[in-house]
Amino acid sequence: MNKKIIALPLSILLTLGLMETASATGTVNFKGNLAGSICTIDVNNTGTDNSIIELGNIDANALKAVGATSPAVNFKVNMTGCPSGYSSFQFQFSGDEYGSTGDFAVSHGQDDGVVIELKDSHGTQISPNTPIQVAAPASSDTRIELPFTANIRSTKGDAAVGQFVMATNISVLYE
Repeated sequence: MNKKIIALPLSILLTLGLMETASATGTVNFKGNLAGSICTIDVNNTGTDNSIIELGNIDANALKAVGATSPAVNFKVNMTGCPSGYSSFQFQFSGDEYGSTGDFAVSHGQDDGVVIELKDSHGTQISPNTPIQVAAPASSDTRIELPFTANIRSTKGDAAVGQFVMATNISVLYE
């Protein structure tokens, strides 16, 4: 009887040993940056980083020619409290590009070639998801003011009547 009791535990041990013959390994890397502070963004001196730039009522007939534009609307993005000591400091608007025009695609139900054209204070076009080099702040007390203009432009010479919208996020990149 002792032989049967001993034989059972040995067979269980041998089976368990066979079950643990396969294993897998992997690596997970975590990356980040510890910054002393991050910029506070204020759009049009509203005290918030979330604002609406009102382009107004635009006559669709005025956009019936390719390249026709609406009047430009000025707006500013102010940044304060940005960390100092970085060699590279960039700002960008995210968004969907319309074709390969460098313009921001608008959403208003149809593809009539109406886009939003953003420009900096020098009249240089701002393209979606393209970083703009900004002078690095000398200290975190420095206020950086970035003036821009926005207008509607017709790329096809056709503009359908209706509301339009274009959402963009602002990113500040430090290196």
